[in-house]
Amino acid sequence: MSDQAATSAIDWAAMHQRIQAAMEGLERGFEPDAAEVDRRLRERAERLARAATAPPAASDEIRILEFEIGGQPMAVDSRHVREVTADLAPTPVPHAPAWALGVVHLRGEMLTVLDFQALIGTGKSDGDGHLVVLQHRNRTVGLITDGIRGLRAVSRVRLDPVPATVHGHRRFYLGVSEQDTLVLDAGQFFEDGALTGIAADGSAGTRGSV
Repeated sequence: MSDQAATSAIDWAAMHQRIQAAMEGLERGFEPDAAEVDRRLRERAERLARAATAPPAASDEIRILEFEIGGQPMAVDSRHVREVTADLAPTPVPHAPAWALGVVHLRGEMLTVLDFQALIGTGKSDGDGHLVVLQHRNRTVGLITDGIRGLRAVSRVRLDPVPATVHGHRRFYLGVSEQDTLVLDAGQFFEDGALTGIAADGSAGTRGSV
């Protein structure tokens, strides 16, 4: 059979119909039927419901208040800062530890004012800046500072370890942030044995110096 005869023997109309049917089948394959659409919508609704009821992811970011004590940049989680006020002259308490400068009356409460440098054994503070009032559970103290630097957010996991060159109680710190800022661990600070002489109402005890 010649090429011309073979070509004329092909049913082009039928072939066209088969190709058209195949294309329509492919298109239907990409378009889900009503049951598939319903299944996908149910799955999406379930995912959204789970997301709405799931607890928020814990964040490692904390907002810290930065200040200076003895020229050393320091900071503390702002959740433990009750307030910052102008430095008040504390009234000395007889037989109080050397690091307890005395007490002040603040908003009707008796508050112990601490000399942090004396507490960690690095000297004696001559700070005349602001008083940072710290609170942890039912205990409140005031730290005398050289000045307030401000607030900013930091990541706990990005804090550097406290270097061995840091004097005093290294357990008091969460770590070191930028610009060599020592970040206090308020929980460790308040639970330290040296502070057990401070009553829950913030008044100074009568323990000896540390």
